[in-house]
Amino acid sequence: MRYRSLLHNFEKNDLSMSAYLVGIKHFCDSLASCNQHIYLAEQQSAIANGLPSEFDHIIQISANLAMTNQSTPLLPAYTSHPSPQSSHSNRATGFSRGRGRARFGGMS
Repeated sequence: MRYRSLLHNFEKNDLSMSAYLVGIKHFCDSLASCNQHIYLAEQQSAIANGLPSEFDHIIQISANLAMTNQSTPLLPAYTSHPSPQSSHSNRATGFSRGRGRARFGGMS
């Protein structure tokens, strides 16, 4: 189908990354509207193939993570662990509303 060909030949060139990804999404949505299923791996391949060589290091990192079956982003995994400084005494208790000036139920 023509949309699939356009998807696989679409290049970033001088587009912003946001505009490039919107273009990729447009082709994927167009394929879906024609009942043409497009797999995530095909979308990722089209994105990677359309990027200039300055993005090769990002593509390599992504490929390495995929090969090691690291499907979760690193940052959320890192931030989900409590920091050593956090303790129960730092948490608000009772009806404390934090540092805001307004009171629940009316003006002061």
